[in-house]
Amino acid sequence: MIFLILRRPVQTALILFGVAAITFLLLYALPADPARMIAGRSATAQTVANIRHELGLDQPLFSQFWNYLKGLAEGNLGRSYAQKTDVGALIAARLPATLILMAAGIFVEVMLGLLLGVIAAVRRGGTVDRVVMMASFVGVSAPQFVAALLLLYVFAVTLAWFPMSGFGTFAHVVLPATTLGILGAGWYARMVRSAMIDVLNQDYVRTARAKGLSSARIVFRHALPNAFADHRHDRHRYRPVHERRRGGRGRLWLARHRSCIHG
Repeated sequence: MIFLILRRPVQTALILFGVAAITFLLLYALPADPARMIAGRSATAQTVANIRHELGLDQPLFSQFWNYLKGLAEGNLGRSYAQKTDVGALIAARLPATLILMAAGIFVEVMLGLLLGVIAAVRRGGTVDRVVMMASFVGVSAPQFVAALLLLYVFAVTLAWFPMSGFGTFAHVVLPATTLGILGAGWYARMVRSAMIDVLNQDYVRTARAKGLSSARIVFRHALPNAFADHRHDRHRYRPVHERRRGGRGRLWLARHRSCIHG
């Protein structure tokens, strides 16, 4: 149990260390000289050397990497010499907009995927089903920058419903969130459609229809909640009957339901 609890933090730490090491080595291998870029083309060699010493670029590779890791651990992300300010301050200034966009993108992804998946399942085999599945396939396959350009051209340039850029109002979030949500919405739609089709063929759904319940109540009150737990039905499709250990290896016999094991 302790091993399982500690495994995930250890794996996360190793991944972060690997990302930091690869990023540092790639930047170190670049032919550009940061000290020369900061000093400018007209700077003297002594000025470049002073900047190099100030940044620690004259130290061995291992020492530079160690200082880099210590700075990351302390929350010191360095200083942007292009913006003339700390990198942490730049990230903090843009973090609220990023979080809002992330939440809005997830909301559009889930809600649009659920809606399209339910519509496709209810209209299975019809024109609506084929159109929704084709749209979901296009949404999953199309690059996001293509969808972004199309949305900007149609809704910002042609119709002028939303602004082209900026941040601060609800209208500024609609197009970016829709662009981010289209990719995942196609995947969710296909998944929800498959689960809903299985649930709509269950006996209790047919019983609800026989009782005269409305289609909306059947779909949203009975079918949709059970579609989220559809994997439970698959998990109980096979029933373990007997398990025996021999030579350190386990053997598991599975039997189908009684109706499937005659003979």
